Amino acid sequence: MILNIHFTNLIIMCQVLLGSHMLYLYLEKREHCVFRIISSCILCLAYAYFLPVVNTDYILYGMFMYGSFFILAWLSLLISYQENIWNLLFCSVSGYTLEQLSSAVNELFMEICRFLGFTVPNYAGLLLTSTVVFVCGYTLLRSYLKRYGKISIHKKSLLLVSLIAIFVDILSGLIMGNLLQQNYQPDYRLLLLFYNFLACIFILCLQLAILSNKNLETELSIMSHMLSEEKKQYQMSKDNINLINLKCHDLKYQIRRIRNSQGEVDRAALQEIENEIGIYDSVARTGIPALDVILTEKSLICEKADISLTCMIEGEKLRSVADTDIYSLFGNALDNAIEAVRQLPDVSRRNISLNIKSHGKLLMIHVENAFSGSLEFEDDLPVTTKGNHDFHGFGMKSMRMIAEKYGGCLTASANNHAFHLKIMLPVE
Repeated sequence: MILNIHFTNLIIMCQVLLGSHMLYLYLEKREHCVFRIISSCILCLAYAYFLPVVNTDYILYGMFMYGSFFILAWLSLLISYQENIWNLLFCSVSGYTLEQLSSAVNELFMEICRFLGFTVPNYAGLLLTSTVVFVCGYTLLRSYLKRYGKISIHKKSLLLVSLIAIFVDILSGLIMGNLLQQNYQPDYRLLLLFYNFLACIFILCLQLAILSNKNLETELSIMSHMLSEEKKQYQMSKDNINLINLKCHDLKYQIRRIRNSQGEVDRAALQEIENEIGIYDSVARTGIPALDVILTEKSLICEKADISLTCMIEGEKLRSVADTDIYSLFGNALDNAIEAVRQLPDVSRRNISLNIKSHGKLLMIHVENAFSGSLEFEDDLPVTTKGNHDFHGFGMKSMRMIAEKYGGCLTASANNHAFHLKIMLPVE
């Protein structure tokens, strides 16, 4: 019996270590990392196997055993990786959760087999269920890390909740186990196993939420910074365009004066200068100052890049939208369209259309442009085609955030090499 307990402790420690170190590829290693992992794991396994079995309170002994296993697994991570203690605590909690989940799944599997009349050797069932649980757990954690990058714990409170939850689960399991030893009831045992299983699933989901929460906070921070910068850019663009218009108006007046003078002047050259300057005097007038600024600014860019920008605008109801939001919304939409059509070798295909129409209390915004190549979509938004995914691709997300801010929605689609961006805003 003593040998069996020692061997059981060895298996538990082995699973905890496996779960804790399974994110090896995503952690920054110390020098001689592999040697550190092997040596620390050997010491942990030796401790687990030779841990004395004391005839004392079952619950206290169990908490001491599980607590010491957890601390040793965490120390093994601290010895092996150059990461902060919170990231490594995340790994230990994940490892311990998978060990507890593996134990619960194994017990449920054995109970089902007994109910169906199958005889499965204990260790064969343990090997099968442990393999399934750890492979699924690793696949799930890896998919989140591939999507959100390296482990970085921002919400330490959530991690502490996970830690507390797993020890509450262990404590309740020990209490129920002690009661079952005194009065075995199969129904109670199944209830305990289902509770343990659901508790582990909850903790694992909480761990995944920690990873995604970090990503959402990062994206929100970047988008907030972008919106702040766009507010400054909007004011600068407005001032610059007003200044340009004023200067161009003066220049056109001076040119006309020279042309009407009695001196010999190359009138064709003056006409060409006047036409060129006229481009900068063609200010968009929609009745919405912020939209006028962005359309004028983007029209100049399109003119220089041989891009045709066609606008059909009923923008009266945009008055309920803040100027900075208008600038950000249409600025990002037109920037994306300009970037896409600029890459087209056929100048005749460099067309962008912007339509703003009102339908009752709804404002429909539709931007359409051609593009080359193919587009991939994630979360119903196109994935950035730029190389650095860490700093690009937030324009579409910021547009969606603005649309949702006003109770609207944003959708994007692509077909026949035409990209369609549709925004619906409820307005008064």
